[in-house]
Parts: sequence; structure tokens; C-alpha cells
Amino acid sequence: MNIAINTMQDVAEFINGIYKLGVNFHPDSNFADYIALDTHEQAFTDAACQVYDTALSRCFEVCAWPWNKVDIYELCLLFDGSSYEQVLCYPEDGKWTLAFKDSKPFAYSENFDGMQTAYHELETI
Repeated sequence: MNIAINTMQDVAEFINGIYKLGVNFHPDSNFADYIALDTHEQAFTDAACQVYDTALSRCFEVCAWPWNKVDIYELCLLFDGSSYEQVLCYPEDGKWTLAFKDSKPFAYSENFDGMQTAYHELETI
């Protein structure tokens, strides 16, 4: 199994997906280092770790592309350890915007078309 990471949207969806797994995610951590709290064993299989580590490495590459120049650490911090029903990452006025959408309220969200939504402008590096 491979995870295709080719766009900033792919990066945002990957990070959101990792948070959906309930992981206290940090982009510098190898997935083999995550431990399940209930069993105190490795949280992911070796095969899954390889897939996730490869995808994360690709996230770093995509963020660093000259036309993106997004700080992956800032991007991860904006998730605030949470996952959302929908994430959108798109260019606007020469910068990247990250939008979170969820049916329940969360920090800095506003109701828009029946969904709680928050927008964040990403700093470029």
C-alpha cells in the first residue's frame, strides 16, 4: 500500500488522517516510535510504519517545493492535535490557506452553510 502525496491538499489530508487515528503526532517522529497506551506496544505494524514514514517524508518534500514553501511544523500546529471532517488547503492571493470544516464547534470556528469552519493563512518559508 502506498499513500500518494503530490499536492498541499494531499499533505493536509494525510496529517488530518493521522490525527483521526488518535496519534499524538509530531512530524519529526518515526511511526515505529508511537506506542499504544493500552498495550504499551508499537502502535503500528512494521509495514504500516514504512508506508506512513514514506508518506511523511513526501509531505516534507511537497511543503518545501519552491512554489509551496510551507512550514510543515506550522501546518501541523494549526491542527491543534485534532482531526476534522474536512480539510482544504488551497492557494489564495499568493499564499496558502488551510480550512477546517466540522459539524461540531471548535476553536476559532464560525458557522458557515451548516458547518463549523475556520480559515488559517499559512506562513511561507
